[in-house]
Amino acid sequence: MTTSTPTPGTRGATPASGGRPGLLARRGGGVLGVVAIAAVAALVAWLRLPPAARDTLWAEDGRVFVQQRAAGGPFETWFVPYDGYLHLVPRVVADLAWSWLPVGGLASGVTVLACLVAGVVAAAVWLCSRGLVASGVVRLALAAVTVLVPLGPLEVAGNLANLHWYLLWLTPFLLLHRYRSTTATVLAAVAALLVGLTEIQAVLLVPLVVLARLLRRRPAPTRRDLVPVAVLGAALVVQVVVAALTPRADAPGAASTVPQVVLGYLTSVVLGTWVPSASTMGGLLDGAGWSVVLVAAVPFVASALVVIRSVGRSTVHRSDDDASGSVASERMVLASVATVASVGLWTLDVVVNHGPDTKFWFADPGRVSELGLTRYAVVPSMFLLVVVLCAVDALLLSTRRRLRAAGAAALVALAIVAAAWFVGPDTVRADGPRWEGSLGVAEGVCDDGAEVADVAGAPAGWGALLSCEVVDEVP
Repeated sequence: MTTSTPTPGTRGATPASGGRPGLLARRGGGVLGVVAIAAVAALVAWLRLPPAARDTLWAEDGRVFVQQRAAGGPFETWFVPYDGYLHLVPRVVADLAWSWLPVGGLASGVTVLACLVAGVVAAAVWLCSRGLVASGVVRLALAAVTVLVPLGPLEVAGNLANLHWYLLWLTPFLLLHRYRSTTATVLAAVAALLVGLTEIQAVLLVPLVVLARLLRRRPAPTRRDLVPVAVLGAALVVQVVVAALTPRADAPGAASTVPQVVLGYLTSVVLGTWVPSASTMGGLLDGAGWSVVLVAAVPFVASALVVIRSVGRSTVHRSDDDASGSVASERMVLASVATVASVGLWTLDVVVNHGPDTKFWFADPGRVSELGLTRYAVVPSMFLLVVVLCAVDALLLSTRRRLRAAGAAALVALAIVAAAWFVGPDTVRADGPRWEGSLGVAEGVCDDGAEVADVAGAPAGWGALLSCEVVDEVP
């Protein structure tokens, strides 16, 4: 019997593994972890929708994306502009849904695919937040914001028309992450291309991230880091050209005034993050006035101060190349970009898309219940939560037990808010109309001799016009 002494650096290795079983195992475990995050996030997005909403086509999903795909062929609609810009991801998903799914299961299938996209975005946020924050728990929380933001089920979750908001949410993480491999850089470039050809509002985030990179002292971005920025910038140039050449519907009513923009942000975004219900919000504002908004703003202001203080402390107690100080700097950059993006995106959306639901008043704040809440508040709310989670990250890394406990308590509080508003009370599409029933009505229209039938969706008037040949194929 003979024994051999392992060579240094190859302990536990086998010839078949090439001496690297640990690395392979870590990579395999990492891939499984990312897939698990995407799957769980997609399931959460699905569960937050009422049953009727899951089986109802929403707005452009029916009248634009599905209807135009049904009238054409595969790939034909991918780069067709709608309302002034390109919508690549929703059109690709609509193409896949129409090609793969039976007509009878189209609405629920579209909802599933939309939830899967949200899940993939959540996993991408998890990956791209590495290095921007230190705590793995905070990275999971950032990924969870994708599908657990209280305002999400209002209108954004589970449909194609609003997938662009998820891509907009991903953009700062995608551009601020540092890429260390060619594979990761290529994947990031593909993601940036999809964002740019789907969401024209990302034009606001590119200069913001570039400015943040210029102001960040070290380390300097590598060529790999600049690839997603360049690809997104090029895609947005295409969007701007398309926007210049494509007519867009005029926004109704007079433009929002500066006070209305500010009050809308304070109610819909700041207060809406904690109370995503127009009726509840209106009651609170009626009872206590604008002091309710001040209370709702306290966690965000306090979080910003914590993040700023953490950078100051790291500067005093570290050398410039210390890892903890680097994370503090990255965290500060992320929180700064998120703050400016939150305010900037709300302002851009309300100024460009002004309407009756963007008019707010000083004299009668309780009237917000008449306006309802708008989808324009969702991503700005998500970015405010980024600031809170950056503060939590700083607290959890503190050497003081009391501050670490405060960070843990903040996470628990956020979890309670997410659980309390898991399904929002004002969820659009909660009452249908369900796709199955709409198809039944359409079959009756076809039986009466029509060649085309309107398969109803939500809101009223946004159904899909389908040929009776297609409708008659439904079993």
